[in-house]
Amino acid sequence: MRSYRSCSHGLQWLVIAVVAIHSMGAAEDEAGKRRQFLKDYMVKDKEARRAAVQSLTGCSQRQTLGLLARVVASDKEPEVRQEAFRVLAACPEETSGASALLVQCFRLEKDKGIKQEVLQLVGDRKLKFAWINELVRFLSSECSYPHIPDDVSERGPNGNTFKKYEKQRAMRGDFHNVVLTINAMTGQKFTSTNKTAAEIRAWWAANGAKYQKADRELEKQWKEAAKAKK
Repeated sequence: MRSYRSCSHGLQWLVIAVVAIHSMGAAEDEAGKRRQFLKDYMVKDKEARRAAVQSLTGCSQRQTLGLLARVVASDKEPEVRQEAFRVLAACPEETSGASALLVQCFRLEKDKGIKQEVLQLVGDRKLKFAWINELVRFLSSECSYPHIPDDVSERGPNGNTFKKYEKQRAMRGDFHNVVLTINAMTGQKFTSTNKTAAEIRAWWAANGAKYQKADRELEKQWKEAAKAKK
């Protein structure tokens, strides 16, 4: 008669085997999605390309992330690149390493409209250091808070109408969205003024190391958890 220990040991190996088979199946399934993507993406129709990118939602293997990064870097249509950003942002940070790639893609993207859309996707990131570091740079080098006279209104006394300062108002709006994203990531309460960029740079210089340390500890926890599952 088998002992309880031997039965338990055998059950453990059975569970491990089932998990391994499931993992292999998932990997094969994602490889199949990549092959289908390559067939569907190589067309002129932008909506078809966007749908092909969308089909990779939920994938997390490095090869898949590489394909998405290539779309972001090379597709001429903003809608397609924007979809690739959405799929990348949806990848689980703890298993795919997508976070660093997403930051890099954001930095290289030239379309300001797409960058503003990406800001709406990243406020709740678990790994914060690289993102905050990039947003501090972005706020200081690619955004601005232009002067608008205090008497600007719909009718505009002295000719200071909303329409006249439409471009400046849009620039302030983009600036404010970056500040809101930094606040969402950090819990700070920065307001948007012509002094905000300098205030955030000073705050980041004093606090950046803490976020870097926290990210390293979190990544270590993820690695240990993944190792424990094997």
